Amino acid sequence: MSSLLKTTWDFFKRHRNKALLGTATAAGVYALNRYLHSVADEWQQSSSRDFVSEVKKKEIHFENTIDTCNQTSMSLSVKIVDILDQTLDAEPILEQIKLAAAGAATSDHHNSSNSNGSNNKIELWNRLKIQIFTRVIAEVYCVTLFVTYLRVQLSVLAGYIYMDSSSGQLNTGSGSANATNLMQQMQTTSSNVQNKYLSLLHTFYSTGIQQIIEPIMAAVEDSLKDISLKDQIVMNDLKIVFDKVKSSMAFTLNGCQSNASRFLINPNKLFISSETNGLNNGLTGDKDGQLLQRMINETQDILESDDFKRVVDSGIDLGFAVLMDVILGCFVRFSDEKTGQTVSSSSLSSSDNGFANPHSIRMPLVKLLPKVWLSLRDRRRPEEKLVLVRHLICLDVLNCFAANIYEAFCQTN
Repeated sequence: MSSLLKTTWDFFKRHRNKALLGTATAAGVYALNRYLHSVADEWQQSSSRDFVSEVKKKEIHFENTIDTCNQTSMSLSVKIVDILDQTLDAEPILEQIKLAAAGAATSDHHNSSNSNGSNNKIELWNRLKIQIFTRVIAEVYCVTLFVTYLRVQLSVLAGYIYMDSSSGQLNTGSGSANATNLMQQMQTTSSNVQNKYLSLLHTFYSTGIQQIIEPIMAAVEDSLKDISLKDQIVMNDLKIVFDKVKSSMAFTLNGCQSNASRFLINPNKLFISSETNGLNNGLTGDKDGQLLQRMINETQDILESDDFKRVVDSGIDLGFAVLMDVILGCFVRFSDEKTGQTVSSSSLSSSDNGFANPHSIRMPLVKLLPKVWLSLRDRRRPEEKLVLVRHLICLDVLNCFAANIYEAFCQTN
């Protein structure tokens, strides 16, 4: 036993330096491993905090963008309704109908004159029919396109602003130096670029609305050609008419040779105006022009995308649903006036508990037209003109579309 201890002690003395070095190395490796683990844990926690902070920052910025967009949509959509009221005003036709009726009453003893007056009245009523339905349908399309376009525009702009605010905190020595340098210019010139970019909205007001009205009027005239003024119609008859108009306008907005962007944006007109003024419209240098052109091109790509078409289609479907509710109210008022609040079994299908199906109400088209027009004319206050806008800004597919655009333009890489 003593010889074994002696042998072990001799071995340790011979290899003492190696043993100490090995022990020190093992202890160092252990300490380094513990340190690296602590650094990794600290970095992971810091990265998680930064990620959560970045996500929260984006969320707040996007929510503020949506709030701004909603307020802007509410304030600017009133102008669209006013333009439609002026462009498709039915009052002159109604005045002509009244004058024609008065003239016919004073010339009953002249048969030929009475016949001509009757034909003139029918022609005026047919014009009124096209005018009123074009007016209500045009509001659906114009407001839907405008609200969707404004969502796209402000989401793109918000993404650029967010990326610009983040780029100052990043190392710009990456391979995308040109894009980064271009974005750095936005800090000092963002106001001019933003104002010029948002001024594209004037295209819709000045020419876009009228361009949309023309195909709608043609589609309405074609869809109503088989319905006479004396026909007794129900809600389903109007639904069929609206479906025909939607089919025709779907080709106008989404056809292979056409798209909705031509109603909303005209970049050529913008830059022609800039060259004509010779002042570059407040833009300073080529970098501003490059940035603005880039934003316009990207916006136009979005407007021509399938996602934009699907969102617009969803908004138009919602708009027609709101329109059907308005017209349904006209049918109900007609029934109430006709029966004195008493439901007639000849015009309604009633159940034992007194419930009447309003979709079964029949009324002559000639009686419906003035009621639809009155429902438009009686909207005196601005908030009464924004029923459709309030529905659209709450549309989930529209807000998800805006979120996807914002997220795409927030990417700094």
